[in-house]
Amino acid sequence: MVQSFVSTRIFAVALVLAILFSGIAASVVATELNSNVELFQGEKGDTGDTGPAGPMGPAGSIGATGPAGPTGAQGPKGDTGAKGAIGTIGLTGPKGDTGATGPAGTAGNATRYVIEDSFDITQDGDLIRYFNSEYPSYGEEHWKRIDVPQITLSDMPSVEVYVRTEFVSIENVTQPVELWKWYGPVTSGVEHVLIDDGCVYLECKNIEVYQDVFTHEWVNSTFYRFDGNFKIVILK
Repeated sequence: MVQSFVSTRIFAVALVLAILFSGIAASVVATELNSNVELFQGEKGDTGDTGPAGPMGPAGSIGATGPAGPTGAQGPKGDTGAKGAIGTIGLTGPKGDTGATGPAGTAGNATRYVIEDSFDITQDGDLIRYFNSEYPSYGEEHWKRIDVPQITLSDMPSVEVYVRTEFVSIENVTQPVELWKWYGPVTSGVEHVLIDDGCVYLECKNIEVYQDVFTHEWVNSTFYRFDGNFKIVILK
Protein backbone atom coordinates (compact mmCIF):
# COMPACT_ATOMS: atom_id res chain seq x y z
CA MET A 1 0.00 0.00 0.00
CA VAL A 2 2.86 2.44 0.84
CA GLN A 3 4.76 1.47 -2.26
CA SER A 4 1.76 2.20 -4.42
CA PHE A 5 1.34 5.70 -2.93
CA VAL A 6 5.08 6.49 -3.52
CA SER A 7 4.85 5.35 -7.12
CA THR A 8 1.85 7.65 -7.68
CA ARG A 9 3.68 10.66 -6.29
CA ILE A 10 6.76 10.01 -8.47
CA PHE A 11 4.50 9.73 -11.56
CA ALA A 12 2.78 13.04 -10.79
CA VAL A 13 6.10 14.86 -10.31
CA ALA A 14 7.40 13.44 -13.53
CA LEU A 15 4.23 14.58 -15.39
CA VAL A 16 4.56 18.14 -14.09
CA LEU A 17 8.20 18.32 -15.11
CA ALA A 18 7.37 17.01 -18.57
CA ILE A 19 4.72 19.72 -19.06
CA LEU A 20 7.13 22.46 -17.97
CA PHE A 21 9.90 21.27 -20.30
CA SER A 22 7.49 20.99 -23.23
CA GLY A 23 6.28 24.63 -22.70
CA ILE A 24 9.88 25.93 -22.56
CA ALA A 25 10.76 24.01 -25.69
CA ALA A 26 7.72 25.30 -27.56
CA SER A 27 8.59 28.88 -26.68
CA VAL A 28 12.16 28.46 -27.92
CA VAL A 29 10.96 26.92 -31.19
CA ALA A 30 8.46 29.73 -31.77
CA THR A 31 11.09 32.38 -31.19
CA GLU A 32 13.43 30.66 -33.59
CA LEU A 33 10.76 30.37 -36.29
CA ASN A 34 9.90 34.03 -36.05
CA SER A 35 13.49 35.04 -36.50
CA ASN A 36 13.82 32.70 -39.45
CA VAL A 37 10.68 34.18 -41.11
CA GLU A 38 12.11 37.69 -40.96
CA LEU A 39 15.35 36.38 -42.51
CA PHE A 40 13.66 34.55 -45.40
CA GLN A 41 10.70 37.06 -46.26
CA GLY A 42 10.79 37.88 -50.01
CA GLU A 43 9.88 41.12 -51.89
CA LYS A 44 6.23 42.36 -51.96
CA GLY A 45 4.35 40.99 -54.94
CA ASP A 46 2.15 42.90 -57.44
CA THR A 47 -1.35 43.88 -56.38
CA GLY A 48 -3.88 41.44 -57.70
CA ASP A 49 -6.75 42.38 -60.06
CA THR A 50 -9.78 44.05 -58.55
CA GLY A 51 -12.49 41.57 -57.92
CA PRO A 52 -16.01 41.97 -59.41
CA ALA A 53 -18.29 44.57 -57.83
CA GLY A 54 -20.65 43.25 -55.26
CA PRO A 55 -24.44 43.60 -55.59
CA MET A 56 -25.92 47.10 -55.19
CA GLY A 57 -27.12 47.84 -51.71
CA PRO A 58 -30.63 49.19 -50.96
CA ALA A 59 -31.35 52.81 -51.96
CA GLY A 60 -30.95 55.36 -49.27
CA SER A 61 -33.78 57.65 -48.11
CA ILE A 62 -34.56 60.81 -50.15
CA GLY A 63 -32.72 63.81 -48.90
CA ALA A 64 -34.31 67.14 -48.05
CA THR A 65 -35.41 69.38 -50.97
CA GLY A 66 -32.82 71.95 -51.85
CA PRO A 67 -33.59 75.66 -52.33
CA ALA A 68 -35.37 76.72 -55.54
CA GLY A 69 -33.09 77.73 -58.35
CA PRO A 70 -33.37 81.05 -60.21
CA THR A 71 -36.23 81.51 -62.74
CA GLY A 72 -35.23 80.42 -66.22
CA ALA A 73 -35.67 82.46 -69.36
CA GLN A 74 -39.20 82.67 -70.86
CA GLY A 75 -39.84 79.96 -73.42
CA PRO A 76 -41.41 80.49 -76.86
CA LYS A 77 -45.19 81.08 -77.19
CA GLY A 78 -47.13 77.84 -77.46
CA ASP A 79 -49.80 76.99 -80.03
CA THR A 80 -53.26 78.54 -79.65
CA GLY A 81 -55.60 76.21 -77.78
CA ALA A 82 -58.92 74.93 -79.13
CA LYS A 83 -61.93 77.25 -78.97
CA GLY A 84 -63.89 76.81 -75.76
CA ALA A 85 -67.59 76.01 -75.54
CA ILE A 86 -70.11 78.83 -75.94
CA GLY A 87 -71.25 80.17 -72.59
CA THR A 88 -74.85 80.46 -71.47
CA ILE A 89 -76.95 83.35 -72.74
CA GLY A 90 -76.97 86.26 -70.34
CA LEU A 91 -80.07 87.88 -68.91
CA THR A 92 -82.04 90.23 -71.14
CA GLY A 93 -81.14 93.82 -70.49
CA PRO A 94 -83.69 96.57 -69.83
CA LYS A 95 -85.72 97.84 -72.74
CA GLY A 96 -84.13 100.82 -74.44
CA ASP A 97 -85.82 104.10 -75.22
CA THR A 98 -88.02 104.30 -78.29
CA GLY A 99 -86.21 105.86 -81.20
CA ALA A 100 -87.41 108.90 -83.04
CA THR A 101 -90.07 108.46 -85.73
CA GLY A 102 -88.55 108.18 -89.16
CA PRO A 103 -89.58 110.32 -92.11
CA ALA A 104 -92.73 109.43 -94.00
CA GLY A 105 -92.22 107.22 -97.01
CA THR A 106 -93.14 108.11 -100.52
CA ALA A 107 -96.69 107.50 -101.64
CA GLY A 108 -97.23 104.07 -103.12
CA ASN A 109 -99.00 103.27 -106.33
CA ALA A 110 -101.24 100.47 -105.01
CA THR A 111 -104.93 100.54 -105.82
CA ARG A 112 -107.30 100.71 -102.86
CA TYR A 113 -110.55 98.74 -102.98
CA VAL A 114 -113.28 98.92 -100.34
CA ILE A 115 -116.09 96.35 -100.09
CA GLU A 116 -118.85 97.39 -97.65
CA ASP A 117 -121.97 95.32 -96.99
CA SER A 118 -123.97 93.48 -94.31
CA PHE A 119 -125.65 90.09 -93.83
CA ASP A 120 -128.06 88.34 -91.46
CA ILE A 121 -125.92 86.89 -88.66
CA THR A 122 -128.82 84.82 -87.31
CA GLN A 123 -128.58 82.51 -90.34
CA ASP A 124 -126.21 79.56 -90.46
CA GLY A 125 -122.73 80.31 -91.74
CA ASP A 126 -121.28 79.05 -95.01
CA LEU A 127 -118.49 77.36 -93.06
CA ILE A 128 -119.20 75.69 -89.69
CA ARG A 129 -116.73 74.20 -87.20
CA TYR A 130 -118.21 71.72 -84.73
CA PHE A 131 -116.76 71.03 -81.30
CA ASN A 132 -116.56 67.52 -79.82
CA SER A 133 -119.82 66.62 -78.06
CA GLU A 134 -118.02 64.20 -75.70
CA TYR A 135 -116.77 67.11 -73.58
CA PRO A 136 -118.79 68.85 -70.81
CA SER A 137 -119.23 71.86 -73.12
CA TYR A 138 -119.28 71.93 -76.89
CA GLY A 139 -120.78 73.92 -79.72
CA GLU A 140 -120.30 75.45 -83.16
CA GLU A 141 -118.43 78.29 -84.90
CA HIS A 142 -120.20 79.90 -87.88
CA TRP A 143 -118.28 81.71 -90.64
CA LYS A 144 -119.80 83.85 -93.43
CA ARG A 145 -118.24 83.78 -96.92
CA ILE A 146 -117.72 87.19 -98.57
CA ASP A 147 -116.73 87.39 -102.24
CA VAL A 148 -113.57 89.47 -102.79
CA PRO A 149 -112.40 89.00 -106.40
CA GLN A 150 -109.26 91.14 -105.83
CA ILE A 151 -107.74 88.45 -103.58
CA THR A 152 -105.41 86.04 -105.36
CA LEU A 153 -103.15 83.79 -103.33
CA SER A 154 -100.48 83.87 -106.05
CA ASP A 155 -100.24 87.65 -105.64
CA MET A 156 -101.53 88.26 -102.12
CA PRO A 157 -102.70 91.85 -101.52
CA SER A 158 -102.95 93.62 -98.18
CA VAL A 159 -106.33 92.81 -96.62
CA GLU A 160 -107.88 94.54 -93.60
CA VAL A 161 -111.33 93.74 -92.20
CA TYR A 162 -113.46 96.00 -90.01
CA VAL A 163 -116.81 95.10 -88.39
CA ARG A 164 -119.44 97.12 -86.55
CA THR A 165 -120.38 96.22 -83.01
CA GLU A 166 -122.12 97.70 -80.01
CA PHE A 167 -120.16 99.17 -77.13
CA VAL A 168 -122.06 98.52 -73.91
CA SER A 169 -120.81 99.51 -70.47
CA ILE A 170 -120.75 96.80 -67.85
CA GLU A 171 -122.84 98.87 -65.42
CA ASN A 172 -125.35 99.68 -68.23
CA VAL A 173 -125.02 103.34 -67.32
CA THR A 174 -124.78 104.57 -70.91
CA GLN A 175 -126.78 103.65 -73.95
CA PRO A 176 -125.14 101.16 -76.35
CA VAL A 177 -122.95 102.83 -78.95
CA GLU A 178 -122.31 101.39 -82.40
CA LEU A 179 -118.57 101.45 -83.21
CA TRP A 180 -116.21 99.90 -85.75
CA LYS A 181 -113.31 97.66 -84.77
CA TRP A 182 -110.44 96.06 -86.62
CA TYR A 183 -111.29 92.41 -87.08
CA GLY A 184 -108.45 90.75 -88.85
CA PRO A 185 -106.84 88.94 -90.48
CA VAL A 186 -105.76 88.01 -86.88
CA THR A 187 -106.67 89.67 -83.57
CA SER A 188 -105.16 88.81 -80.18
CA GLY A 189 -103.65 85.61 -81.58
CA VAL A 190 -107.15 84.20 -82.32
CA GLU A 191 -108.33 83.80 -85.91
CA HIS A 192 -111.52 85.64 -86.90
CA VAL A 193 -110.77 86.02 -90.61
CA LEU A 194 -109.81 83.28 -93.08
CA ILE A 195 -108.63 84.06 -96.63
CA ASP A 196 -108.94 82.02 -99.80
CA ASP A 197 -108.76 82.74 -103.52
CA GLY A 198 -111.48 85.28 -104.32
CA CYS A 199 -113.05 85.42 -100.87
CA VAL A 200 -112.74 85.85 -97.12
CA TYR A 201 -114.58 84.07 -94.31
CA LEU A 202 -115.72 86.11 -91.29
CA GLU A 203 -116.44 84.43 -87.94
CA CYS A 204 -119.88 85.81 -87.13
CA LYS A 205 -121.37 83.76 -84.26
CA ASN A 206 -120.65 80.99 -81.75
CA ILE A 207 -123.15 78.52 -80.36
CA GLU A 208 -122.14 76.93 -77.08
CA VAL A 209 -123.88 74.02 -75.41
CA TYR A 210 -123.02 73.41 -71.77
CA GLN A 211 -124.45 71.91 -68.58
CA ASP A 212 -125.53 74.30 -65.85
CA VAL A 213 -123.55 73.61 -62.66
CA PHE A 214 -126.58 74.25 -60.45
CA THR A 215 -129.57 72.85 -62.35
CA HIS A 216 -127.52 70.29 -64.37
CA GLU A 217 -129.70 71.20 -67.37
CA TRP A 218 -128.17 71.63 -70.81
CA VAL A 219 -128.10 75.24 -71.98
CA ASN A 220 -127.83 76.44 -75.58
CA SER A 221 -126.22 79.90 -75.79
CA THR A 222 -125.52 81.96 -78.94
CA PHE A 223 -122.90 84.71 -79.03
CA TYR A 224 -122.83 87.17 -81.98
CA ARG A 225 -119.40 88.65 -82.67
CA PHE A 226 -120.71 91.74 -84.51
CA ASP A 227 -123.99 93.05 -85.94
CA GLY A 228 -123.47 91.85 -89.52
CA ASN A 229 -122.01 95.06 -90.98
CA PHE A 230 -118.47 94.85 -92.37
CA LYS A 231 -115.88 96.71 -94.42
CA ILE A 232 -113.05 95.02 -96.31
CA VAL A 233 -110.13 97.18 -97.49
CA ILE A 234 -107.78 95.75 -100.15
CA LEU A 235 -104.53 97.33 -101.32
CA LYS A 236 -103.14 95.81 -104.49
